[in-house]
Amino acid sequence: SIGTASRMPLVAGAPRPLLEGVASADYVAGSSDIVVVRRQDGFTRLEVRGRTTLFETSGWISHVRCSRDGRFVAFLHHLAIPDDRGDVMLVGLAGEAPRVLSAGWISLTGLAWGPSGEEVWFTATGDSGSRTLRAVSREGKAREVYRMPGNLTLHDVSRAGLVLLAHDTMRIGASVSPPE
Repeated sequence: SIGTASRMPLVAGAPRPLLEGVASADYVAGSSDIVVVRRQDGFTRLEVRGRTTLFETSGWISHVRCSRDGRFVAFLHHLAIPDDRGDVMLVGLAGEAPRVLSAGWISLTGLAWGPSGEEVWFTATGDSGSRTLRAVSREGKAREVYRMPGNLTLHDVSRAGLVLLAHDTMRIGASVSPPE
């Protein structure tokens, strides 16, 4: 969904609008800047508060997360709307070009920086048919972190290594009424 990125005091007060047309956002550590995803003119853009474009696609961008050191932005790049196939991407805030860390996932959702800040953790479906928790380093070295039957969705990872993970259950049913 598209809305307005706003800043709001924790204690009391009204939200102060920052930028219109924002799909998602995250704060850049150690600064007052935010990284936002906006859809305009048929393209989805990853921008620093609407000023600098870091990445642009005709597909869509999700799960934008800035690194704890404020140097990088990790995100999921989906090639076609609304397909959730995609790649895990990394772009530097100091001008480093966007690059693919892990590619070709059948279903890709959920992303967070790992406990050390050196890996990006995400949940994705490969050939196994189930979405599992995975990690990839900034250099592109990938590993599986956790697997269980069904689909997992990553929501967050703390510095202490606590993981907020959902086990998704899809139910399909039908009901029939007897003829009268």
